[in-house]
Amino acid sequence: MSGVRSIDWTHREMETLLRLAQAGETWTTINGEIGRGAHACENRFQRVATKLQKEARARALAARRSLKAPVETPARKKPIAPIVSAAPRSLTAAVLGDPLPGRSALDQRQQPPARPTLATGTLR
Repeated sequence: MSGVRSIDWTHREMETLLRLAQAGETWTTINGEIGRGAHACENRFQRVATKLQKEARARALAARRSLKAPVETPARKKPIAPIVSAAPRSLTAAVLGDPLPGRSALDQRQQPPARPTLATGTLR
């Protein structure tokens, strides 16, 4: 220990410190008014001011975050439903990833083109 005894600041001393500092008084005047050491008032004011600034920044950040519109996730496409085929697949076709009957490029090319209908709204 350095032998310097720290005395807690009272509410009245803090009010006086903040009032005189905001009024623009010199630190010598403030020290004399409060009755503290040469640099005690200045150091205490700096600690309190830093704490108040951090709290103000935190409040401002929270306010900005609450004003932002929630981020919407892009609409996801519905997954393609698997084709349930009556034809069984061989174990080799399932393991090697062969397409289901009717899904290969060759099978799709051999199918006749779709005819336009009013339900689908496609005209070709």
